[in-house]
Amino acid sequence: MKKHILINTLLLCLVINFAFAQENSIVLSGGYVFGNIEDIDENSTGWRINALYEYTGMNDHLSHGLAVGYIRTEATFIDPSIGDSETELKAGHWPIYYVPKYTFLDVESTLRPFVKGALGTHISDYDRTGLLGGQIDSGDSGFYGGLGAGITINIGNLLLINMEYEWVYLANSWYKDGFMNSAMLGAGIKF
Repeated sequence: MKKHILINTLLLCLVINFAFAQENSIVLSGGYVFGNIEDIDENSTGWRINALYEYTGMNDHLSHGLAVGYIRTEATFIDPSIGDSETELKAGHWPIYYVPKYTFLDVESTLRPFVKGALGTHISDYDRTGLLGGQIDSGDSGFYGGLGAGITINIGNLLLINMEYEWVYLANSWYKDGFMNSAMLGAGIKF
């Protein structure tokens, strides 16, 4: 009987220690986006908002996160396939992706530089308007993957500011693929 009580007490201590030996955070961010679209010489520009939930083991440099956001870009260009008229392209993307992140300094540090990955999917809508080409509306989904780097500034024990740059590749099943660059600033809470 004493053996069972001792084992159950040790297991309970382990579970309690694991539950409190972590740092979770939620970060809301937004920023400027620019990128290129396959077969188009003009860059598209726009804005982005993002929400990230992140889990970090206590005193661990590797964290795991789940992000969801919205990206809106626009570009105006001359499409030689339909003459010399201007064509306007608007695209919206809903990325949903896993974020592995390596932070170079300890959790207690005020400034914490990091590198991160992005691996997931996106759902996109696409609106193309031109004088000779008419209007084309479509939707698609595909691969979302890339790399990023940035810095987190801890403000006390509960708040943080996040600044980051992210480069990603968006693949679609039948319309244009593209590279996208984001510069974002965000704020978050730790719990």
